[in-house]
Amino acid sequence: NVRDEALKALGEFYANKTDVEVYQNGLQDRSYVVVAAALSALASVDRSVALTEAEKLETAESNSVIFTIAQLYAEETDPKYNEFFLDKIHSLSGFSKYPMMINYEEYLRSQEGEHLMTGIDELSQMAREEKSWFMRMAAANGLIEIKRDYDQLNLELEKKIASSNDPATTVELRKQQNQVMEILDKVKAELTEIVSAEKNPRVKGRISKEID
Repeated sequence: NVRDEALKALGEFYANKTDVEVYQNGLQDRSYVVVAAALSALASVDRSVALTEAEKLETAESNSVIFTIAQLYAEETDPKYNEFFLDKIHSLSGFSKYPMMINYEEYLRSQEGEHLMTGIDELSQMAREEKSWFMRMAAANGLIEIKRDYDQLNLELEKKIASSNDPATTVELRKQQNQVMEILDKVKAELTEIVSAEKNPRVKGRISKEID
């Protein structure tokens, strides 16, 4: 598609010289492929405007547009985008769900508290119930990456605690460590339960290597 390629080129090579209006006009195109390209290019020029426009397009009946929005949201930390990911993961099926899962996993790694816990539950459920082994593998990989993130965070906190000479600071660091361990314990428990029921040798081996 000539319009699609033109928008991509503008976004890649002339991002700082192209008026936002050019991309916003592209969002009105009759072709969803062009709309997706316009949104991606707009993000390279004005991310704030792109996020606003993306929210208006969340109900678009086009995987191209939905996946572009997912890529945009995956780099954000705002908890409000969690609902978009969960809605699309539950509504998509087959291979179409795969890129959404990958973007959700990236987004989830920036989340904390309740939203992270909810995401861990979602990934765990998919790692148990998805029919395709590669979809279960993708969900398990998401849990593994979260585990690695929090393993590293725990190590960093251990070092800070060991070098702390201030009692109040040490108390706060241990509080943070307890929160980190809560996440770690949950992820490890989920992975242990998942691997015990998994029959596919690839998925089973991947998880076993991480938790053994």
